[in-house]
Amino acid sequence: TGRPANRYIVIDWDMRVTGTGAQAGVFGPFFGVEANDDADTPAVSVLGNFGVDSTTGDVLYQSQAAGGILLETGTKVTFNAWNSYRMVLDFQTHQYIGFFNGVQLAASTFVDNSVSQQLNHFTDADVAALAAAPDSASMSQTGTAYFDNFKVTDTSGIVADFNFDGKVNGGDLAVWKSALGTSTAGDANSDGRTDGADFLIWQRQQGVVAASVSAVSAVPEPSAVVLAVAGVFGIAARRRALRSAV
Repeated sequence: TGRPANRYIVIDWDMRVTGTGAQAGVFGPFFGVEANDDADTPAVSVLGNFGVDSTTGDVLYQSQAAGGILLETGTKVTFNAWNSYRMVLDFQTHQYIGFFNGVQLAASTFVDNSVSQQLNHFTDADVAALAAAPDSASMSQTGTAYFDNFKVTDTSGIVADFNFDGKVNGGDLAVWKSALGTSTAGDANSDGRTDGADFLIWQRQQGVVAASVSAVSAVPEPSAVVLAVAGVFGIAARRRALRSAV
């Protein structure tokens, strides 16, 4: 409860997905992380989903604009290889951003956000195993994924962490320089622009490191990992995370 303390929640994890080898036209299961706001209503309110289709290898995200379905980012993973994933939840703009190996691939308004219900709490980030398409073959498809180095961070006022790695350093200065006068990627004071005022905030916050909300201790890869084996029957309807087989 009481999260976020400021604007951002950052969720990091490493994941290795084993390809299902299923026939063409079959999708999923989707493996990744789902972030939720369960604070205001009895039902689960989804902030976002970000992960991988274990049949096609597509990196997918759940899109509010597309009615809550999983959309392709245009990037595919190499199966049986470790990759790093990050979701940044922005409770000022009510959006989330998805990063794959440090590259931003996705952005969406919080999935269950609406004019009447502005989602403004973070309550949990769950390992997700969802059906990636509504047809029976995809709904009954099973798959395997390994998760490691799972960490949730509340930036707690660290507004100059422009690359969302939980600390303020030269990496954030590089983001500020590239965004200067062109985008809001280096906007520390939330005035809608990247300028000298944001640089001064970066100077003051150099060396600051965010504290974790909760963390799983890092373990050697791949010998001691969490194994998720999913038989995802009917989950797609419950989570509304559906993707058309197109």
